[in-house]
Amino acid sequence: MRRLELPMRLILAAFYFAVAFFGIYLFYRDDPFCVRPGRHGFARMTAQLTSALAAWDLVASVAASAIASAATKKSFRSAWSSALPAALIAGFGFFYLPFWIYRGYGVFRFQHTWADASCFFTEGYSLFFLFFLAPLLTLTSFLRELLIVRWQRRRFGPD
Repeated sequence: MRRLELPMRLILAAFYFAVAFFGIYLFYRDDPFCVRPGRHGFARMTAQLTSALAAWDLVASVAASAIASAATKKSFRSAWSSALPAALIAGFGFFYLPFWIYRGYGVFRFQHTWADASCFFTEGYSLFFLFFLAPLLTLTSFLRELLIVRWQRRRFGPD
């Protein structure tokens, strides 16, 4: 990874967080499971979920960059060599999240703790996450990685 690449990834992760927060907030704002009395604030729970998603996306981005630089020769390196692994790693985490957070029999990980975001996966809302939000987040990860590759080529020239 180049010296200026990590700051670019962090800037795009902040932008990713803002866009994901806005999208999740708009869809789930009328979710009766998230706005019931006794729950943490809805904006706070949305920020917690979005922070976890953005952090996973950043980890996938850095890991894919490291994999691409180590696994491919410079002559074979293309935009796909880091964008596709980043999208696959991020997408795996996004699609697996509803299954990981649900422990079974109506019990969720982190339920009734400071990191509780179970209302986003209650009842049919997990289907929205799986079939709409996870693919959209994965596509966003892929496009972000293509943007980083394009920025690198403009700034540093082809490898």
